[in-house]
Amino acid sequence: MKLQFSISELSSYLDEVFPQVVNQCKILALELGYAKIVQNVSSENLRPRVTVSGPTIFSLVDIGMYILLLAHIGK
Repeated sequence: MKLQFSISELSSYLDEVFPQVVNQCKILALELGYAKIVQNVSSENLRPRVTVSGPTIFSLVDIGMYILLLAHIGK
């Protein structure tokens, strides 16, 4: 199996079809069966005592799986 997107291609495609996450996360690595992404966290994503909120963490997981699936199946 071959990936359908490079990191830059997938980033551009996500900006186009998923505008609500533009600049929210960045793809660091993309391989067969593996994606590594980071999410920008601001004070709005934090709970007291500087803990990242559950919904913020879940959105990272959700976006990460979306990225991984798109990389494999394409548009």
